[in-house]
Amino acid sequence: MAFLVKKTSKPKVEKSQSPILKWLGRFFMGVGIMVFISVAISIITLSSLMRGGEKVEPLPNQFALVFNFEGSIPDFVDRTSFIAQLFPHKTSSLHDFLVVLDQAKTDDRVTSFIAKLNDGEYSLTQIETIREAVLDFRESGKKAYIYAETIGGLSNGLSEYWLASAFDEIWVQPVGMVSVTGLRIEQPFIKDALDKVGVNMQLEQRKSYKTAAEMYTRSDMSDENKESLTAMTDVIMRKIMNDITAERGFPPLYAKKMIDQSPMTLSNAQMKGMITKAGYADELEEDVKKGKDKSFKFVGFSRYKTDVAKIPSRSEAVAVIRIDGMILDEDVYAKGNDFFAMGLPSQIAAADEIAKSIMNSADDETLKVI
Repeated sequence: MAFLVKKTSKPKVEKSQSPILKWLGRFFMGVGIMVFISVAISIITLSSLMRGGEKVEPLPNQFALVFNFEGSIPDFVDRTSFIAQLFPHKTSSLHDFLVVLDQAKTDDRVTSFIAKLNDGEYSLTQIETIREAVLDFRESGKKAYIYAETIGGLSNGLSEYWLASAFDEIWVQPVGMVSVTGLRIEQPFIKDALDKVGVNMQLEQRKSYKTAAEMYTRSDMSDENKESLTAMTDVIMRKIMNDITAERGFPPLYAKKMIDQSPMTLSNAQMKGMITKAGYADELEEDVKKGKDKSFKFVGFSRYKTDVAKIPSRSEAVAVIRIDGMILDEDVYAKGNDFFAMGLPSQIAAADEIAKSIMNSADDETLKVI
């Protein structure tokens, strides 16, 4: 039997610090904070002056608006924080895209909208929102073109094609291809891995269709899980098929038939009406320029966004309250436990902050809609 012996010692006597030293410490700390604030303000001011001093050519009387779908697009970009002021974010957000394209719809200088489609990481809800904005732009009578080097390539490009179908014309580089092979859902199962390290998960499951815990307790999908995921996939697939069929003018079930035949060559895709033309980017530019005067140009989204930002705001406005993440009580989440760490995302939307924003917006008489 082992015994733990705790060694005791005399209590330490802390020496009191001189009042003069305490005062000096606080003085220099205050000076340091003031210097930091002054430097930060100087940097922000200098940055603003440099941006304001840039010579920006006025926009031409006629131009095509150009946007590049590449990487990911955040719903919002924070431009109010201290860091955002020091290092301005040049990336367009989904909110920027919607606002700017809506302005372009009624801008007589904008003749058309051209998008380049690269491999992007857009959620299905973002694609649906972007499609609706493009379709709304086309309601003005202006044409929308989209250009891609390939759609899908050797992978699945259904979401890319769903986005492209909202445009009047779909152009693909002659050496590209069209691969729209449907939807798939993947789900990991780690029970076997947990068994190997001696971990036995003990979780409660509320009814058979609450299947979130299955990844810890099973090695494959239950019938209920398969049924619910299949039903969800069918709903999403039906929505995509209906949208493609409506915008491309396909007869019923034609889009599904094209998916069953994918991947396909460009000549085959063009013959079946999947794309408008196989051509290069400069050919598309020349096509868009037809009938325009020599002053006609192609203007990037960022440049036009700067111009749109100068338009005076309306007296009545809409409040946009961002809810990004799972809605939870922030205090409860912050205290946390092992289940929170394993079962919930790191990104949360604080319920009390959301409620506060709603109440503040309701009290603002200039805001008419939340």
